[in-house]
Amino acid sequence: MADGMLFVNTPLSIGAGIDARSGETRWIYNPKSYEEGTTTMSLTWSQRGVGYWDREGPAQARVVWGTGNGYLVCVMAQTGRPCDDFGVAGRVDLMEGIPRADRGRRDWLNALLYSVQSPPFVVRDTIITPASISSFNNTKEAPPGWMRGFDVRTGRVNWVFHTIPQGDEFGNDTWAGDSWRETGKVGVWTQMSFDEELGYLYLPTNTAAPDYYGGHRLGDNLFAESLVALDVETGQRVWHFQILHHGLWDYDLPAAPNLMDLTVDGRQVKAVVQVTKQGFVFAFDRVTGEPIWPIEERAVPLDTDIEGELPSPTQPFPTRPAPFEYQGVSIDDLVDFTPEIRQMAMTAVADFRIGPLYTPHSNAGTIFRPSAAGGATGAAGRSTPRPASSTSRRTTPGASCLCERRRPRTTPP
Repeated sequence: MADGMLFVNTPLSIGAGIDARSGETRWIYNPKSYEEGTTTMSLTWSQRGVGYWDREGPAQARVVWGTGNGYLVCVMAQTGRPCDDFGVAGRVDLMEGIPRADRGRRDWLNALLYSVQSPPFVVRDTIITPASISSFNNTKEAPPGWMRGFDVRTGRVNWVFHTIPQGDEFGNDTWAGDSWRETGKVGVWTQMSFDEELGYLYLPTNTAAPDYYGGHRLGDNLFAESLVALDVETGQRVWHFQILHHGLWDYDLPAAPNLMDLTVDGRQVKAVVQVTKQGFVFAFDRVTGEPIWPIEERAVPLDTDIEGELPSPTQPFPTRPAPFEYQGVSIDDLVDFTPEIRQMAMTAVADFRIGPLYTPHSNAGTIFRPSAAGGATGAAGRSTPRPASSTSRRTTPGASCLCERRRPRTTPP
């Protein structure tokens, strides 16, 4: 809400300006993105909000949002009319310049390859666009989720940050062979954070494609499942921390990191705090990226019978704060209301593999906890002026196995 107006967008990417006092709809702009096909995350149509810019005053204020078919739309906040000086007729094609993001092409679920569902992040005169690239297509050749900064007045690209490092860029050596050329995803689908004083943009990135198999992308796979700080004016990386190496569980970083001022051992620290689907809380100095409390690389289960897979031998574990979610699965976790019910539960899981956090997938099936649903969710993690913070959580197990792909749809859903 700004200048007495409430700005919203609908699951079909339709934007509206509403008088905040009377509830009267002042304008509606419909980019008709649904005419191109089903949005990327084909199980749901969703939009999470819009971005707003008013550095030249209310009369020149702009509202921006991403669409289900991969455009960035910009309209005048007072009228809802497309900004003629922005891109082409008030929109920018976000698929342009992204490998394998061919407009009109569908994945094997017959859904579009590239969408935007979270709000564009507007800071100073730059629009940073998130990207939704399907978690359900389970193919390696998805488009990469490169992060880009667009000029809010013209729609021109100011900078590009390759979330999958290209050529001789830093981090490229964490992708075995030429896997960086053909692997997709690794972007930000959720919301981001910004420190105005530092000029740093904080990106919580997601998993490389496909989410549950990495045999074709061996290595740690930077900058997947990492917290990355960028200079918002240049798009240059300032620091990063990879929270999960060689991700295999769809443990995207699900929420915007919290910017907090903490007192640690008597000293003031400008902190950035990231909650995760695994139920961890990672805390860093937001200037330098140094962990506020020790983070240990601990050995995790390695053995898997999935052909070609090679899990990371260690993963980062924060020593403080304690996890806020149950982690891993054991027989002791099964329901035991009566001996008979316990036996039924043991029979149900007898053919599955269970174990601690980061237990690899298997041909027979692995039950793991938390699932990709979290743990933390997209709105998790809030801080208060008092010395306390809170997070919402979801306790759900997941199960995975290697199975034959179902036949693709032949008609749009």
